[in-house]
Order: sequence, then C-alpha cells, then structure tokens
Amino acid sequence: PPGPTQTIIYQHKGYQSGVSGVFTQQSGNNAHVFENIGLCQLALGEWREAKKSFDEAISLAPGTADYYLHRGRAFEMAGDTARAKED
Repeated sequence: PPGPTQTIIYQHKGYQSGVSGVFTQQSGNNAHVFENIGLCQLALGEWREAKKSFDEAISLAPGTADYYLHRGRAFEMAGDTARAKED
C-alpha cells in the first residue's frame, strides 16, 4: 500500500552471507513478505499464525512450492502429519 513504511522484513541466506533481501509492504512482492513473516512465526513456535501467513502467500502466488513446504511444516508442528504430507 502507498504511504510510509511501518514494517521492514529482511532475509538472510546464512550466517556469513549477510542480508540477501529487504522487503516492505510497498515492495510489490507481498507473497514473499508473508512467507518471511510465517517463517518467523514458525521459529517462535506460533504454528497457527504461521499457517495463516503461508495461506496468504499461497493465495498471492499459488505456483510457489516453498510456500506449501513451509505450510506443511506448520501442520507438522501442529501434529497434523496427514495435512503436512499433502502440502
């Protein structure tokens, strides 16, 4: 959305490689923003919220396999292995 940036999300590929991407809601790749939010939520053990974030990423970019993989991890954390395998 237009206007001031209130949230900045950064992504890094590994400890030594530094930051590989900076994303905001104004970046235009909102699916990737939701993916990174979901990954943070998974790391915090917030699988319900992570699932919602990955659902949103999937709705914006349904052809991106990583979003399904991550949502499957959220299902796995919830103990729902059947749905995890589906994703």
